[in-house]
Amino acid sequence: MRIVVFVLLFLSSGLSGKLTISWKENFLRINDDRNPGGALEVWYLEAYCRPGSTDREWNETVIDHKTKLLSATETEIKRRRIRS
Repeated sequence: MRIVVFVLLFLSSGLSGKLTISWKENFLRINDDRNPGGALEVWYLEAYCRPGSTDREWNETVIDHKTKLLSATETEIKRRRIRS
């Protein structure tokens, strides 16, 4: 949610600047020359859970997978979940 708010604020601010995104090794990186702290890095974590996940141990709940980057531009990232 914070990422969406961050992106919307900069897109709607009306100030000139270049907003770019990249994704590598489970980190989403948001770059904007208007951000005084430089790039914003977000650790991307996703978990796919089996039915009944609230009644199981974590190691019995999560479905092993990897995320494969399909394509990326400065403004769009496409990826796919692959079961391990």
